Amino acid sequence: MDAAQQSLADALRVSFTVLKFVMVLLVVVYVFSGIFRVDEQNRAVRLRFGELVGQAEYGPGWHFGLPFPLEEVIQVPRNTQTYRIDKTFWYDNPDNRTPEQLAFQPIDPIKDGFLITGDTNIVHVQFELSYIIEDIQLYIENVGTLEKAEELLHTAAQRGMLHAVASVSVDAIVNQGRYPTQEALSKTQQVLDALRTGITVQQVLIDRENQSMPPAVRNAYVEVTNAQADKATAIESARQEYDRVLNDTAGAAHDELYRLILAYDDALQRGDDDLAGLIQAEISEAFKQQQIASSELDEKVAQYLDAAGDKTEEQSPGFDTARTGLVEALQEADPEGRTGPRVSGEASSTISDALAFQTTSVEQALQRLKNFNSYIEQYREHPLLITHELWHASRERVLTGMVETIYTPTGQLRILDTRDPDVVQEIAAFQMQLRQEQAQREADEQRR
Repeated sequence: MDAAQQSLADALRVSFTVLKFVMVLLVVVYVFSGIFRVDEQNRAVRLRFGELVGQAEYGPGWHFGLPFPLEEVIQVPRNTQTYRIDKTFWYDNPDNRTPEQLAFQPIDPIKDGFLITGDTNIVHVQFELSYIIEDIQLYIENVGTLEKAEELLHTAAQRGMLHAVASVSVDAIVNQGRYPTQEALSKTQQVLDALRTGITVQQVLIDRENQSMPPAVRNAYVEVTNAQADKATAIESARQEYDRVLNDTAGAAHDELYRLILAYDDALQRGDDDLAGLIQAEISEAFKQQQIASSELDEKVAQYLDAAGDKTEEQSPGFDTARTGLVEALQEADPEGRTGPRVSGEASSTISDALAFQTTSVEQALQRLKNFNSYIEQYREHPLLITHELWHASRERVLTGMVETIYTPTGQLRILDTRDPDVVQEIAAFQMQLRQEQAQREADEQRR
């Protein structure tokens, strides 16, 4: 072999040696290219020809695997992710106009998103989902990427929120702040579980600053809400006035007395005179003793009223039993040993005044009877003297005070019922003057 051939052979040998080294180096580099690193916030799985390798998940750090295309490493975030839905159920407002400017703009179903509440009203909301990829294998098999995951979340959350809002009123959302987030979360998770996504929704948060009625009806709804609040206030005031009037009228026993009166009225309407008489006697005794018989009797009255209902002709089931129990309770009521609430207030005062008037009237009548009997005895002994004395006393009573004297000529006397209008006016003027003078004296005394 000449020198040229020798040089060519040496060059080829060196070239092949270098080529083998490079090939070996490339093979080594290729083999070690399967080493991968998992970030702190991620987890990873290995796919060999599209199939999961084992059941293991790889945490943060360096790991060995076969090079591509034999194996593929997919990393999935392990921390909580958020996804916001702010346009699906919100009205279209590209120009950022104020609610006042949108007040006369109707809803366009093509552009505006909204939700229908359980009371067939419309509400706009924006909300946010917090989720985590809990089952990485299901996630890789059925979802694959975060973009696909968010598409599935969006669809599932729409369905969940539609179902949840349809079960509550608009007042609960807009005014009371009762958001159906738990129901929305449950419905959303049901969809994700049915699709075997491996995604778990942790929380659904409604943006409280971005939830409202449609701008076109917001002012009207506010007025309706205020009217309902005024209605509630008026009802509460009426109830307080109701309680105050009843307490002022009968005190702590007003409920028991009211039920007795209702039972008495029901018995009268049914023509049940025996029961009506017993109830009337109990009412009279309660006012007289100023105390209800007992709580047991009140329970029987309440049972009777429940059984009677609003019927006056047809008796409801159990009515006869309730009536019998009431009759027995009324008959067994102790007139003296009363343990129920006491009757007070205006009813008690009126009864006390009536009893006092009764006592005074009886005493006065007895005194007049005594005086009359005394006059009878004296009249039998001295008739002219007693007649003159009584005549004198009667004359003093008649002529005391404002007396209109009429002088007539001797002879026939005729008195008409119609009084002289001039005299009536003079008397009225004189009485008015007396009242003015009395009022002036009282005013002077108060100033002093």
